[in-house]
Amino acid sequence: MPAFLAVCAAFGLSASGWNGLFVSEVARLAPSGRAGEATGGMLAIAYAGLVIGPALFSLLVAGGFGYSAGYLAAAAVALAGAAALVIPLPPAPTPDLSTAAKDTPCA
Repeated sequence: MPAFLAVCAAFGLSASGWNGLFVSEVARLAPSGRAGEATGGMLAIAYAGLVIGPALFSLLVAGGFGYSAGYLAAAAVALAGAAALVIPLPPAPTPDLSTAAKDTPCA
């Protein structure tokens, strides 16, 4: 039983630890003064899946499509997310820093 509880604790820690790292990275990449907007928007989208996903799953099961359809729908959403991570984005435009330094007042 202690080994089982240790494994469960390890899974729990690893499952809930990603969101703090994700939020801090979103805040780091947000434009200056807009970290609250960026993290709030990201969390709203991320947690919408926690609310909508189980409801859609239960609608598929209750609608007579069965558990297979629910799990296939969840797998399709997961594959779409994985594809979005794998497909390369076009490179971002490089800002012209030669004029930016002249326009920025010194503090």
